[in-house]
Amino acid sequence: MISFTVIELMSLVLSAMSSIAVLYLAMQLSIMKRIYLQESRANQMERTLKAVELPPLVTKTMGEVIHRHYRGDMEEVFHNPDLIVSLFDTLNTLENLSVGILSGVYNEEIAYAQLGGSLPRFYEIVQRFIYESRGEFSSASQYIKLEQLVRRWSDRDHYFERESL
Repeated sequence: MISFTVIELMSLVLSAMSSIAVLYLAMQLSIMKRIYLQESRANQMERTLKAVELPPLVTKTMGEVIHRHYRGDMEEVFHNPDLIVSLFDTLNTLENLSVGILSGVYNEEIAYAQLGGSLPRFYEIVQRFIYESRGEFSSASQYIKLEQLVRRWSDRDHYFERESL
């Protein structure tokens, strides 16, 4: 029969208690991590929903450009100073939004659900304007994140079109 001294028993009890304490702390940390991730996702969703709610001037400009494109009078957009200023403001807003989406600040799935149809179409229409302004201002990186996002979303659309065939 094994016999333990009081000191050995106390040592064993303390070891067991410390093991239980470490296990309890690990469990609490796991719970905290899960809560943090849930809150982080909720905050990202909230930020994204606010960001994709574009200012009225931006939606008005996008709508007008798309409308003029389908009417066939896009040249007026490129020669009207008020529309050019509005177009630059719109492109700057969309560039900032693109940076947020590509960097993970905003949830791309939600942004795509809201803007996935109109943003690539709008970009295709004003692409010539963007390229000309890059040359005019000697800024090859102007609206580059917007271009990256549009290409990514366009590739995504083409992938889903192929899958549905």
